[in-house]
Parts: sequence; C-alpha cells; structure tokens
Amino acid sequence: MKSNVKSNRSVNTSKETENAKGEASKNINDVFFNTIIDNIEKLEPSNWDHFLKDNLVFSPSNIVSKCKYTRYNKLILAIDILIHERKSFYYATFSQISQANGKLKKGSKSVPIQYFNFDIKHKETKQRISRSDYLKLSSTEQKNFTVRSFLKVYRVFSVEDIENFEACDFKNVSDSENEISEISLNESAEDFVLKLIEKKGLKLEHNAQDIAFYSPSLDKICMPLTTFFKDEHFYYSTLFHEITHWTGHKSRLDRFDDTFVDGRNAYAFEELVAEIGALLFSSEFDYTHQFINSIVYLKSWLNQSNCEDKTLTMQEAFTLSNKAYSFLKY
Repeated sequence: MKSNVKSNRSVNTSKETENAKGEASKNINDVFFNTIIDNIEKLEPSNWDHFLKDNLVFSPSNIVSKCKYTRYNKLILAIDILIHERKSFYYATFSQISQANGKLKKGSKSVPIQYFNFDIKHKETKQRISRSDYLKLSSTEQKNFTVRSFLKVYRVFSVEDIENFEACDFKNVSDSENEISEISLNESAEDFVLKLIEKKGLKLEHNAQDIAFYSPSLDKICMPLTTFFKDEHFYYSTLFHEITHWTGHKSRLDRFDDTFVDGRNAYAFEELVAEIGALLFSSEFDYTHQFINSIVYLKSWLNQSNCEDKTLTMQEAFTLSNKAYSFLKY
C-alpha cells in the first residue's frame, strides 16, 4: 500500500534534486555566457569595419576644390540635401560647371551661399596681397596696408543637376568618388519590415546622412540611404539594431527609464540589447558576414557598462533582446 505521507528524507531529497537542477541550469548559463564573453574579449577595435561605403562624402563640399562648406553654408546645403533626398554631397558654381563642359538640367535651382574674405591693399602702390601674406608681415609693415572685409553671395548647384555629369572634366575628382552603386535588398527581410510598418506602426525614414539612429521622443528610426551602405549585410544589421531599440518604447516593451538618455550605464546596456537583437535577425535572414562588427560593438558596450559581473549583464541583455525578437516576430 502506497503512503501519501512523505518522509523527511523524501522531502529533503526532493529539495536537493530541485537545487541540483537549479545549480546545473545556472552552471550551463554561466558556461555559455562566459564562453561568449571570453571570445568577445579576444577581438580588437581594429577588427571593426565601417558599415558605409568608403568613397562617400558626408559633408557638403565643392567638387572642384574639395573644400567642405562651413557654418551657414553647411547648414543651408545640408537642408537642400535632405529636402531633395540627394545622394551626392558635392556642389559647384555655374562657372565651375561651365568650365568643366557641364550642362545643367532644365529647371535646376541654385542654392545661395556666403563667401567672406578680406581685401588687403597697399596704401601707395594699391597692390593687393592675400591675407596669409599679410599675416606674415611685421606690425610696422602691416600699417602700410588697408584691410577691408567683405561678404559676397554665390550660387551653387548640386552635381545631381548636371545633365552630362559623366562627361564633365572636374579635375581631382575620380569617377569612383561619385559612384554610388545600389545594394541587393533581401526580399524576406523587406517583407518583414513592411509588416512592422503596416501592423505595428513602425516609422522608418531614409535620408542622405551618415548615421543611423532611433529617436525615442519622435518614436522614429532614421537611416542613411540604402545606397550608402557597403552591402545588404551591413544595411540590415544596422536596421535591425535600430528596430530593436524601437521595441523599447513605453508603448511596446517599455525598456527605457529616466536614466536612458542621461545615464551612461543604462545607455550602454541598451546598446548591448540592440546589437544582440541585430545578431538574432542577422541569423534569421542569413546575412552574417559582418558578424565581427557586431561582436566588436558588443565588446565596446560591455566594457562601458561598468558592471562587475559581465556574465550577468550579458545574460540580462540576451533575455531582453530575445523578448524584443519575439515581439517583432509574433
């Protein structure tokens, strides 16, 4: 006859078994994450490869001089680039375009920029000298010159408005510097992102910029143009990193707290979560040849998390990224 009363021995044995299972589970996790951390520590920052094409210019520049526009000029041209979703950041004056045998497209509109300089002229000979030469003179010699500052307005055109750009003779600018090739997009990944937009309200923009980011206040992801990326592997890894950030909004998984923006540790931890999320989706859609970038990135933020127990930190980050993965998938 079976007894329904457990002896103290059986109770203790049961607890010991449960504790043993708990310890075993804990040890398995420790081994798993310790191995990950050990391998991460072996990689150096030099192993990291930038995700955007090497030959792109990301600041408005003059195509002839290659000089970058500054201050107000940089601002007004950056706005022009954003509004017209330009892929090139190069500009030129009408004179420069004409000298290069260029022809503007019908209806092309110029952008006004400011040019500030000095007119330095000898009081007797009226001979002009450059500001750099003037600064080389002694204070006594400088008194023989009159110095007048002046401001001019020039108008420049985007090189995208040049009808026969390929035939233009822009010196010091090679064809490769202006070539922006398309990347191959993943049909399955594109369908997945489209469903997030349609069913979960994902806001996604692509602009002529050199950074990718998620804005919690606007609840929106901003990405560089797809043509700016080296290939689809780098593009989707970056995109799903930002999409993982997007899941942390208070209306979704509510992963951000008051310290997210100002607290370096909280920010570092969230970067771990987002990059692990990118790794999960990289595996999902089989674009893995830039994995080393993600691992180096993980090492950077793991070291900045300032947590004594890196194993525990990594476990928590994996848990949250897995929740994000499930939220996006189901």
